[in-house]
Amino acid sequence: MNQQKIGKLIAKLRKEKGLTQAELGEKLGVGYKAVSKWENGNGMPDVSLFQPLCDILGISVDEFVEGEEKKTRRKLFFRYFKIALVFIVIILAIVIVRQVCLRLQYPKIVLSDIEVQMAFNTPLEEVFETDSRKIYYYQVNRVLLKEQRKTYDLKDAISHRQINISLLESFYEEKASAKEFIKNADSVLGTTLYQSKDYSVLFCDTSNGNRDVYFGSTNLMDSLNGFICGHDSSNECSFVRTYRILEIHDHDDYQLIYVTLEEFQGQLATVIIPRTELEIGKNYEFRFQTYRTFDDTIENIFKESRLLSITETENTGLAQTNDVICVNP
Repeated sequence: MNQQKIGKLIAKLRKEKGLTQAELGEKLGVGYKAVSKWENGNGMPDVSLFQPLCDILGISVDEFVEGEEKKTRRKLFFRYFKIALVFIVIILAIVIVRQVCLRLQYPKIVLSDIEVQMAFNTPLEEVFETDSRKIYYYQVNRVLLKEQRKTYDLKDAISHRQINISLLESFYEEKASAKEFIKNADSVLGTTLYQSKDYSVLFCDTSNGNRDVYFGSTNLMDSLNGFICGHDSSNECSFVRTYRILEIHDHDDYQLIYVTLEEFQGQLATVIIPRTELEIGKNYEFRFQTYRTFDDTIENIFKESRLLSITETENTGLAQTNDVICVNP
């Protein structure tokens, strides 16, 4: 117990009650000198006097022993709480004002067109990163966003939150619907390519989480040769399966056909492949590339893999190729 602190509390509350040291001592059966000694921190009341003294002063024994009124602590708490609240309000006000100023200075872009300024013979380079998505330019100098009479640089517009990658992708999706761009989606590789007569833009959405974006020339995919969306074509693998052609039927899309295939173990399935010159009754080696793991069935192989090539073969039975599925990282 802190005698000095307790003494000051006794003196403070005695005065608030309008009592002299003698009057307080009389109520407790002690002299005024004892009270003076307590208040100066030179002594303490007898333990038997704690409760009577606290009753007179209007505090609890706990408050007396701690030398502080609980309401005083509450006052201090609320005082500091109010100060903290004022600071929080000021900080929020500053943030809001700053956001308003930024919105006035960098308003949201209502996109009307995108201009890609080409710079041929320039290599692939990472231009910037936003929300864990890297943006690459290949044979491109700048990408400009157009809004009526205003033009914005893509990097600046994204850094100032005037537009995001999802809105860019929606823009190209609308252009593809209007036949202004050709759309080519490869679910196995995890890419969506939008191509015009002037340039290409590639959006990655791979199974391993890559969401990079590439702006480049019209031959973007061929030029990068598989080094896209986190893939490294130099380390990629493929696998081969031999199938016997049992049936061939036309598809509604003239570029595709239905083919019924048979594995040498007897497994059958009908799949859709690009239109190719095949003959019923012959065996063919189908080469695939995949980036996913899946159950080994004919349907899954054609669904989860990219068909790279089809080659006629004379191998039959156990001589047929039945590679283990090789999954690329």
